[in-house]
Amino acid sequence: MGGWTPSEWLSLIACAAILALGVVALLRGGRDPIALPLALLCVDMSIWNFATLAEKVSHAPEWGYLDVAFSPLTPPLALHVILAFVGKLRPLRWLLLLAYALFGASALLAASAFVSELGREWVHASRLRNLYFLALWIPLAALEVVLLVRHWRRAISFEEQWRARLILASVIVGALLGSTEMWDDFFALPALGHLGSLGSMALIATVVLRFRLFGRELSTSVGLYALALGVAGAFGYLALFHWLSGSRATFIVATVGLTLALVAAVRDGAGSIVARRERLRQLAHLGRFSAQMAHDLKNPVSALRGGLDLLLDEREAGKRIEEKREILELLREQTGRLLEVIDRYQRLSRVEPVLSSFAPGELVSAVLAQAALGVGDRIRLEARLPDSLPALRADRELLAGALENLVRNSCEAMPHGGTIHVSAAFTARDRAGGELLLKVEDDGEGMDARQLEQACDDFYTTKAQGSGLGLAFVRRVAEVHQGELRITSVPSRGTVVELVLGLALAAPGGAA
Repeated sequence: MGGWTPSEWLSLIACAAILALGVVALLRGGRDPIALPLALLCVDMSIWNFATLAEKVSHAPEWGYLDVAFSPLTPPLALHVILAFVGKLRPLRWLLLLAYALFGASALLAASAFVSELGREWVHASRLRNLYFLALWIPLAALEVVLLVRHWRRAISFEEQWRARLILASVIVGALLGSTEMWDDFFALPALGHLGSLGSMALIATVVLRFRLFGRELSTSVGLYALALGVAGAFGYLALFHWLSGSRATFIVATVGLTLALVAAVRDGAGSIVARRERLRQLAHLGRFSAQMAHDLKNPVSALRGGLDLLLDEREAGKRIEEKREILELLREQTGRLLEVIDRYQRLSRVEPVLSSFAPGELVSAVLAQAALGVGDRIRLEARLPDSLPALRADRELLAGALENLVRNSCEAMPHGGTIHVSAAFTARDRAGGELLLKVEDDGEGMDARQLEQACDDFYTTKAQGSGLGLAFVRRVAEVHQGELRITSVPSRGTVVELVLGLALAAPGGAA
C-alpha cells in the first residue's frame, strides 16, 4: 500500500465517497422514486471502481471479471435515476426495461467468466465488448441530455433549475471521462474512469445535500453514519485485499462476511430511520384523513346546529316549531348530506358504482354552485357546457364527489385568485353509449414533473393540510366507470385535469 500512486488513492477515496452517497440515498430517500436507483447506482459504481483498482494492483484476472460484470449496469441505472428525476418513468418504462435487458446481457455474460470459457472470451474481447457498450450507451446518453435540458428549461423554481443543471453536468462529466476506458481500444487516451465517477458523484452529492433532492435537510448523524459506512466498506475491502488475497478461499469468505456486515449495518440504520419515518407518516396520514373528513362534515353539521338553534329560539318564544317547515326541510336535507359524506368515506377503499340516470350539465352546474359559496370573489368559476349533452348512466354521487375534489384542488392551487374553467363534452361511440369528458382547468401554481408522476398515489400530497386522498379517489372513480384520469401541468402556469368516462346512454326520460 505504501507504493500506491495518487491516482490509486484517489480511486479508493472515490469508492468510499460513492458508497457513502448510496447510504445517504437509502436513509433519506424514503419512498422517493429516485432513492433506490440512485443507491444501486452508487453501489454499482463503487464495486467496479474498486475492482478496477484491485486488478491494477494485483493483476489477478478475477478482478477484471468483476469490473466488466458490474460496469455495464451503470448506464441503465443512470437512466433510471434521470427518468425518475424528470418524471418520465411511466411513459418511458419500456425503454428502461430494454436498457436493463441489453446491458444486463453483457453483464451476465461477463459474470459467467468465473465459471465458463465463453464468459472469459467475452471479457478478453474488449474491442467487440466496447463497441457493443458504446452502440447502446451513446444514444442513451444523448437522450438523457435532451431530457435534462428540457426539464431545466421548463423548471420554474431556482432550486429545480440548479438540480437539473448539476445532474446534466454529472452526466456530461461521467460520459466524457468514464468513456475513456472504452475508447482506449480505438484511440490512445488515458484511463480517467475513476475521475469521471468521482466528479459525477460529487455533482450528484451537491444536488442531494445542497439542493435537497429528497426535500429534507441531511442531519449530522445520518451524514456521519453514511460516511463511516462508506469509509469502512472501502478500506475494509482494501484490508482484505492486502492481507488475504494470497488465499483465495479465505479471501472470498472474508469478503462475503464483510459485505453481509455492511448490509446489516445499512439495514439496521435504514430500518430504524424508516420505522420512525413510517410512524410519523402514518400519524400524518391519519391527521390529514381526519382533517379532510372534518372539512366535509363541517358545513352540514353547522347548518344542522344553526337550524336547531333557530327552532329552540322559536320554541322559547312560545311559537309552534311545526310551522317552520322550511327549517325542518333544511334539517332533513343536511342529515342527508351527512349520510352521503359517511357513505362516501366508507366507499373510498372500495369504489363501487351504483348506476342511475343523470344529466351531465346539471351535475356540473350543481357542483359549481356549491363550490361558489366557499370561494368568494377571488376565484371565478366558469362552466362550458354544450346544449346537446344526453342523459347518461353512472354513479352520480361518485362523479359529483370526484368533480368536487378537482374543483377544490384547483381552488387551493390559486391562493391569489384566478379562473377555473369546467367543461363537459360527449362523444358517441355507438347507439348504446360513448365517452364523457369532464375537464377542469386552472391557472394556479401547477406541478413539476416529479409531483405530476406521484399525484394520483394514495396519501401523496404537497399541501400542509392535504389528505392525499383526492386525486387517488378521482382516479378510482374513473377506473370503475371504464375510464381514466389525465393530468397535464406546468409550474406557475396551471393544471388541466381530464376525467374520461365510458358511459352508457340513459333510457329516454331517465334524467331531467
